[in-house]
Amino acid sequence: KKEELVEKTEPKIYSFYERIRRWAKNTSIVTIKKQACGGCFIRLNDKIYAEVLTSGDMITCPYCGRILYAESAHESNAQPPKESQPKESQESV
Repeated sequence: KKEELVEKTEPKIYSFYERIRRWAKNTSIVTIKKQACGGCFIRLNDKIYAEVLTSGDMITCPYCGRILYAESAHESNAQPPKESQPKESQESV
């Protein structure tokens, strides 16, 4: 089964995966849980979290380098964080 998947995967992507797998072993691809990487458990910023939820690209953890994905229904149905709007400053008179 693995051989079939390897044949279907672009060599560049497979090479990238293998490089991570050398040090991360069975945790080279991890889920996001409570907006944190499932490998290093560091909380992801809103931008990275939104990219994993909405992008079709391969997104890696900026802290440990593992490949991230949203697995559970809760994570996959989660809405990307809204951009916070700066508060208008009030001038004192």
